[in-house]
Amino acid sequence: MGRTLIIGVGNRDRGDDAFGLLVIDGLREASVPDLDLFQSHGDAAELMNAWAGYDRVVVIDVCRSGAPTGTIFTFPAQERPLPASLSSQSTHGFGLVHAVEMARALGRLPKELTVYAVEGGNFTLGEPPSAIMRQAAGDLMQKFAQRSF
Repeated sequence: MGRTLIIGVGNRDRGDDAFGLLVIDGLREASVPDLDLFQSHGDAAELMNAWAGYDRVVVIDVCRSGAPTGTIFTFPAQERPLPASLSSQSTHGFGLVHAVEMARALGRLPKELTVYAVEGGNFTLGEPPSAIMRQAAGDLMQKFAQRSF
């Protein structure tokens, strides 16, 4: 299989919303070989352009579903559409859901596209990510560094 792209979606200025970016930061610091890394604000066109040409893509974003903070949901997007509720739960959901479904309709979906949506709790402007989310970001980064995704 070709190279793997991991996309972290987030906003560093909104507390737990920085989650996807924290995972990418950790992978960059660890200099994990054979993983291409990309940070995004979640724009649909930007996401589709980023994953063009990749067979295997992982997208990490934050959601709000009412589950405990740090809960990780995994969606194999190449197998079925993302849940409609993700667009209202994710802080970037419309962009991500729109990108996935537009790419599916256009035949531009990667062969393997996995979305990790992690439950956030604090999205206050100017706040840092919570300790729970920083720990979860470290755990997920380790999982990806070990190719367990």
